[in-house]
Amino acid sequence: MDLLTSIKNKRDSMAVSEQKVADYLLENYGHIESTTITRLAQSAHVSTSAVLRFCKTMGYQGYKDFRFAMADFLHLQSKNTNADTYADFLKNYQQLLPKLADLPRDQINKLITALSNDRPNFIFGIYRSAIPAQDLTYSLCDLNHLSIYSSNSVEASHYAGVVNPEDTIVFFSITGSKYNFTSLIAGLNDSFPKNSFLITLNPNADLSKYCSETIVLPGLTNTQQSIIDLESIPTLFVESLINYMHEK
Repeated sequence: MDLLTSIKNKRDSMAVSEQKVADYLLENYGHIESTTITRLAQSAHVSTSAVLRFCKTMGYQGYKDFRFAMADFLHLQSKNTNADTYADFLKNYQQLLPKLADLPRDQINKLITALSNDRPNFIFGIYRSAIPAQDLTYSLCDLNHLSIYSSNSVEASHYAGVVNPEDTIVFFSITGSKYNFTSLIAGLNDSFPKNSFLITLNPNADLSKYCSETIVLPGLTNTQQSIIDLESIPTLFVESLINYMHEK
C-alpha cells in the first residue's frame, strides 16, 4: 500500500486536527520535501503538536521520518511513470495562460488605479507568496509609486499603526488564509484601507471578507506539479499587471 492510500485509509479514524493535516497533505503532497513542520502546521491551520500526532498515527517517530518517507514515495512514483513530465508540465502552463487572460478587467483596473494613486501601497506575502509580493513592490517603486513590502507576519503587524484608510493594501496568499495576518488585521481595526486587495488561488479564501476585492488566479489544481508552481502563477500575474500599468 502506498503512502497516500495509507493516509486516506487512516484519515477517518484520526482526531479532527490530524484530519486537517491529512487533508492538506493529500492536496499538496508534491511540496512536502521543502515544507517545514511549522509551515505545514500553519498551512493546515493546526499546531505543530497536531502534525507530530499525525506522523505518529501514520507510524513514524516524528515529522522528519514522515517527510523522508513521503519524499521516497514521490521519487519512486516519478520513476515508475513513463510520461514526458517536462512536456506535461509545460502543457499545464499553456492551459493556465488563457485563464489568466480572462481575469475580470474591472478588478484589474481597480487594482491599477489604487496602486497608481499618490498614497503608499502596503504589500504583504508570506512564505511562497513572498516572491510575487516583492516583485510587485520593486516594480511599483521603479514606476515611482511608493510601496512598502513585508514577508514576515511579525514585521507586517508593526505596519498597522502607519496604514491609513486612504492607502492601498495588497495581500498575496496562495490559500487566502488569514492565519499569518491576524495581528495586522486586528491592529488595523477601523483603519482598514478601502482599497484592499487579496490575490489568491483559493476561491473560498477566508481573508476575502476583509478585502474590498479578491482576485482569484487559476492554477489551484496544478499546484502539485512542482515547488515553484505556487509562486509562478502569481508572479506571472504581477509581470502582466506591471506591463499593463506601463501601457496605460
